[in-house]
Order: sequence, then C-alpha cells, then structure tokens
Amino acid sequence: MDLNLENVGLGAISEKFDDELIKIIENVLDPNTEAKTLREINIKLQIKPNPENREMCEMKAIVSSKLAPTKTLVSILQVGIDEVTGETNAVETVQQQGVLFDPPSKSTGKIAQING
Repeated sequence: MDLNLENVGLGAISEKFDDELIKIIENVLDPNTEAKTLREINIKLQIKPNPENREMCEMKAIVSSKLAPTKTLVSILQVGIDEVTGETNAVETVQQQGVLFDPPSKSTGKIAQING
C-alpha cells in the first residue's frame, strides 16, 4: 500500500505535527506554565465510506495539541472608602512581583544637595 502517514494529504499531517510540536516546546519553556503538566499531540484520521460506492472514502486528518494553561496569578486586594470624598478605592499587591526599590540605607545624618 502506497498510503502512509508521511504522504497523507501531500505531507500535510507531518507539517501540522511539526507546528503542534513547536507549540508544545514553546509552552514547556514558558515560565508562566506548570512544568509538571502533561502536554500531548493528537493525530486523528476519520475515514467515511461513500454509501453508494464503498470503494470511495472521505478522509479527514485532525492534528491538535493540548498545552499547559498559564499559572494562576495570585494578588492581595486592599479596599476601602475615602473618608473625605466617599469614593471607593482598591489597591492591588501582586505576590509574584519582585522588590521595586532597594531598602533604605542607614542615614549618616548628613544632607546631600542634588543639583538638577
């Protein structure tokens, strides 16, 4: 038989497999996804015989992948109402966010002038 996985659809399955494999590798390397999550590539061939001529069949090739979802972002939300304006306020703190500023250094008691 001359029909095989490499030549079905003039090689389209092989090309689609390559595309899905790239998606999986990029997903594995993405630090925003869980490393332990299983990724998979699915190749599905559907063959439907013609009811009037069983020697003729329609064949569909479906190539897909299942990737790891991105990690859940956890944050702290501080809420309140401004006592002066009555406006509702909210401030978010993201736990995964690194330190924005260096801790203050010990003061020497000297005042430095900044020219600008």
